[in-house]
Amino acid sequence: MKNNFRELERRGFVTQATNTGINKAINETRLTFYLGLDPTADSLHIGHIIPVMLAAHLQKMGHKPIILVGGGTGLIGDPSEKAQERPLLSKDQVEKNIAGIKRQVKKLLDFNGRNKARIIDNSDWLVSYRLVDFLREIGKYFTVNEMLGRESIKQRLTGREQGISFAEFSYMLLQAADYLEFFKKYDCRLQIGGTDQWGNIIAGVDLIKRKLNKTVHGLVVPLLTRSDGKKFGKTESGAVWLDPDKTSPYQLYQYWLNVSDEDVIRYLKLFTFLSLEEIDRIEKEVKKNPAKREAQQILACQFTGMIHGAQELSGITGACQFLFGQEKKTISSKELGCLCSAAPQKIIGKKNLGRGLPIDEAVVLVGLTKSKNEARRLIEQGGVYLNHKRCYLEDKVTQKDFISDKVALIRAGKKRYSLLILR
Repeated sequence: MKNNFRELERRGFVTQATNTGINKAINETRLTFYLGLDPTADSLHIGHIIPVMLAAHLQKMGHKPIILVGGGTGLIGDPSEKAQERPLLSKDQVEKNIAGIKRQVKKLLDFNGRNKARIIDNSDWLVSYRLVDFLREIGKYFTVNEMLGRESIKQRLTGREQGISFAEFSYMLLQAADYLEFFKKYDCRLQIGGTDQWGNIIAGVDLIKRKLNKTVHGLVVPLLTRSDGKKFGKTESGAVWLDPDKTSPYQLYQYWLNVSDEDVIRYLKLFTFLSLEEIDRIEKEVKKNPAKREAQQILACQFTGMIHGAQELSGITGACQFLFGQEKKTISSKELGCLCSAAPQKIIGKKNLGRGLPIDEAVVLVGLTKSKNEARRLIEQGGVYLNHKRCYLEDKVTQKDFISDKVALIRAGKKRYSLLILR
């Protein structure tokens, strides 16, 4: 029998797990499990994706996922890992955020077949709870003493000016009520999440044990930092989002392409469905020829294609090939869109192009130099290229230089480039 739990450990998904026979349950039974995603934004970013990837791997192993979107808990806010109370979101904003998260999760999980995933909103039962009923059915099974001992609560009570509201203090009870609801309705016996959710998950495990004398399981995945100590999934411009309106597919691709050699194999295990044997092969190749950066290219292609599809990925790789040295005779609309998200551009009308735009004027027009004198010096030094061909002072940009009658690439040096768009 395949040791599924061991595979999850080897991939790096298991940071902590309950001592409840979870290994045997994952290896030998078909579990229904759930992952909660609070709708604090209308998109997931890649820092959220590790537990979703774990859910996808568990599904491929034969287990049935439930994705809980916290329409109820999202109205309160989880205090875990937060120095201050989250601002309360309106119901309209929560609903908008849930819709965005649903669209993204459907790209990673299978919603058809025998063990198809389902998405459930906990507002269906939490919002309708009467306070006294909730205290009798849930609250009586917890002591304030143990709640104060949870790490997420202690962090807010010690050394913080903010403190914690009663609403946030009660959050773990709401999450415990979710687990109880899923256990009773769907025989759900495993909850997964990030390490910041450990206390909340344990609250649900304890509630089911105390109230129904039944054993259920919990498992948490790591919250990653990069090898340089910086927060995973962050760039100078902020978080790396799955929503293409927040982070373009090209920028997502470039994020993975630029990960360090120290991180890339670990990320292949966590963020792709490649087999461990294939990843071992890639690791050996990387050790032989690290400058080739094959692992980063595979990671970028695998993840970007998974989120944005094969057509978008084809456009990105075509755009990258053109930007970094490959000559092109034609360019697709997808490739042009990726180019425009990757490089600054200037539009020029056909009537303004006339019989040709002197190359020094073109360099200034696209913003690579501030003056024609500066542009001429750069050209004389051999530092200006039009579609990867070296330019000379007498050269002009003519209509035939626009690939597919759409775009020309002007480059200064090795890394500075801009687009001239023909309209």
